[in-house]
Amino acid sequence: MKYVYEGNVPGEGGENTYCYHCGEAVITRYRFEIRENKLTEGKCPKCKNQIDGVGF
Repeated sequence: MKYVYEGNVPGEGGENTYCYHCGEAVITRYRFEIRENKLTEGKCPKCKNQIDGVGF
C-alpha cells in the first residue's frame, strides 16, 4: 500500500501522506484536519509523480 497514514494517533508522525517516489510530504494533517495539500493536478510538487486518489 503506497499511501497509508495513521488517522487516530496525533503527533506521532504518521498522519501525513508522502510521495512514494521521492518522499515529499504532499498532504499534511493534524488529527482529522488537512493542514496543507501540496498536490497540483494530482501530482507531487517536487518530482511531478502522479499521486493516486480521488479528489486530489
